[in-house]
Amino acid sequence: MSQPLQTQNNKNLELFFSYLYKGIKFWYIPVFSILIAWGVAFYKIRYFVPQFEASGRILVKDEYSSWGQEYFVKGLELVSSRNRLVNEIGIIKSFPLMERVTSKSPYFHISYYDIGNVKTIEIYKGSPFQIDIDSIKDYRIVGKRFFIKFDNAQNFYLSEDKEQNESSWRKLNFNTHFNLQGNKVKIVLNNKAIIPEKLYAFVVNTPADIANILQKRIIVKPEDKESSVLILSISGYNSQKQIDLINTLIEEYIQYGLDKSNEIVYNTSTFIDGQLKVVLDSLISNEARLEYFKKNVNADKIQLKYNDEIIPKVYDLEKDRIMLEYKKNYYEYTINYLKNHDDSKGIVIPTVADVSINDVLFKTLSNLMELYTERERLKTEVKESNIIISNIEKQINVAKLVLIDNLRTRLDKVNFELQQINQQIKNYDNKLIQIPSAERTLVNIERTYRLYNDLYNYLLQKRAETSLAAASNVSKVEVLDWANNYRLNNLGINSSAEYRNNIIIALLLSFGIIFLLIYFNQKVQDKTDLEKFTQIPVVGIIGHNSKGNSLVALNNPKSVITESYRSLKTNISFMSEGKENLVVMLTSSVSGEGKSFTATNLASVYAMSGKKTVLVGADLRKPRLFQDFGLNNHKGLSNLLIHKATLNEVIQDTGFENLFLISSGPIPPNPAELLAGKNFLNLLEELKKQFEVVIIDTPPFGLVTDAVLLSKYADITLYIVRHNYTHVKQLEAINDYYINKKIGHLGLVINDYKASKIGYGKYSYGYSYGYGYGYGYGYGYYEEDKNM
Repeated sequence: MSQPLQTQNNKNLELFFSYLYKGIKFWYIPVFSILIAWGVAFYKIRYFVPQFEASGRILVKDEYSSWGQEYFVKGLELVSSRNRLVNEIGIIKSFPLMERVTSKSPYFHISYYDIGNVKTIEIYKGSPFQIDIDSIKDYRIVGKRFFIKFDNAQNFYLSEDKEQNESSWRKLNFNTHFNLQGNKVKIVLNNKAIIPEKLYAFVVNTPADIANILQKRIIVKPEDKESSVLILSISGYNSQKQIDLINTLIEEYIQYGLDKSNEIVYNTSTFIDGQLKVVLDSLISNEARLEYFKKNVNADKIQLKYNDEIIPKVYDLEKDRIMLEYKKNYYEYTINYLKNHDDSKGIVIPTVADVSINDVLFKTLSNLMELYTERERLKTEVKESNIIISNIEKQINVAKLVLIDNLRTRLDKVNFELQQINQQIKNYDNKLIQIPSAERTLVNIERTYRLYNDLYNYLLQKRAETSLAAASNVSKVEVLDWANNYRLNNLGINSSAEYRNNIIIALLLSFGIIFLLIYFNQKVQDKTDLEKFTQIPVVGIIGHNSKGNSLVALNNPKSVITESYRSLKTNISFMSEGKENLVVMLTSSVSGEGKSFTATNLASVYAMSGKKTVLVGADLRKPRLFQDFGLNNHKGLSNLLIHKATLNEVIQDTGFENLFLISSGPIPPNPAELLAGKNFLNLLEELKKQFEVVIIDTPPFGLVTDAVLLSKYADITLYIVRHNYTHVKQLEAINDYYINKKIGHLGLVINDYKASKIGYGKYSYGYSYGYGYGYGYGYGYYEEDKNM
């Protein structure tokens, strides 16, 4: 692998471990998040009331049956199974059908609950008691929860609020009527063991209220786009109740279809029965007349001279007249019904009046019935005030007007034909006058009897066809799957999935929080942050001083921190190219970053290496170096620069070999002017003659200009940044000085670095991180290691 590529890979790996280290600092966030997520999951699993979805499958036949009602009575295609699937869905979800379902069982509109300490469970048919209410007279009871607890097998307590005191509970008897919100109610104890003081509740609703709710809760949808299979489903907390609701809905839907199909058959049969009654009365009357005539007159001797010429023609005319009157009755009945009703319940199929199914009348009536069906479907989806319903109403009114107009035209035509036939019959009757009276009477009686007998037989045939159609009425719905326990879908909580999902969400959220904390953290966290915001090289990383002792190098020469300063000293040697007499200046962005601490221990390391070293406290505004060594600050640098003291007077022996101190001295009014003058330069020249290393502790760079003024006198300038303390924005100014070469031989030192050992090799994050040179020596070398 080429050297540039390997270098790039090393940087990428270093960057990865840098971000990993930053994230590990927030280890407690995912840990606490997981604990909270686990607790939430446990609570939900422990106290969540399970929810179930029950479903059934039905097949709605969308083709004509070869042996359906229309096979026996032509025209029943008006109510045959060729209906759009969307209309069937509308019928299933219609309010009338839902109300039929909820009225089937009191358990559908009266709910029973087991009240627990944490959760409430609907107990459906498993309730130890049952509410008996004749009829709801006062609707204040509707939708209100009442609480009940048993005293014994004879008595119970009833209250409207379970939190009320004992005096508010009414003591009542089982199987005895009592007044509840203005209604006559009785509570019956089922054959189940009672638990004294156990709390239950019940809610009374009307079938209409629950029907309204079911319209929204029950879902009806096709199994596939091109399929006639419908899936009916509902979800709820009691699985058996949902199963019973779906199965009852399927049963009522099937019965509704049969009732709807039989409705028009019933209307037709009723119409035919009415006509039969009239014809039968006439037939009986004529039969009696004929028998009377034959009994009192010798009919066998009567000779009908005109029988072959006139009588057959008159008979045919009379037969046509009766059929026309039958049609007339149908047209008048239909016109009257359309005027006074706005539904299809009383409509009679036109084929009973020998109207062809290809006739305009049949097609117009079929269109009207389709509009009625569409209106009923839309009422389940939108309010009656909706513009869509209004448009359907307009179409129905137009269709009714067209139909009535067509029927009136047909009625006028029938009346005209009746006039023509009556006139022809009258002409033939005039000819029959020439026949002797006895012969004429016999002809009229026999003719009338025969006509009514033929009409009666015709109507009997129609009624027989209608009866066969009613008997052949089969449902257009086939149940493929009833709702049962095998078709239950548990919508409740899956324990393992709940724990897994909650922990995953917790981890994602915690990682997101950690990312935001890292992203918006503008403090120096590691070397990579410095590399992003400045071009100044990092020459040393100093670990965290947990012991609180400023003289770490002197008191603990084998500590990790001391070794860090030795590494820093080595890197300074490379930066200065082995220069013998060194002037090293230290500064920082603001106070509190460890500038004086670093200056003290760096000077100590030089002194410990045998180099005569002097530590100069040039931070005239905030002197503190003398405190670390237990010395005084009566005379110092400020006195020397104004010639109030000599060099020998201000140089103090620290008590450690090769290490001396010039403290800051009393705080002057003009620190910057003193440090910028020739006296300070002369001082440095003198110190170089007496000492091998001069360490200068200056004021913070970001606060005053003193450090900038002094940097021109230094061979090496160290800029101290504190881990998780210094803001990266504070490095912009010093970086500009470095780029513009206003400060030479500048290096960064990361102080108070807190890190855990992660990674491997030279990319492991800890105190073995140096400026190009590792200095981890293994366990047991440092004094801290001995205590591990």
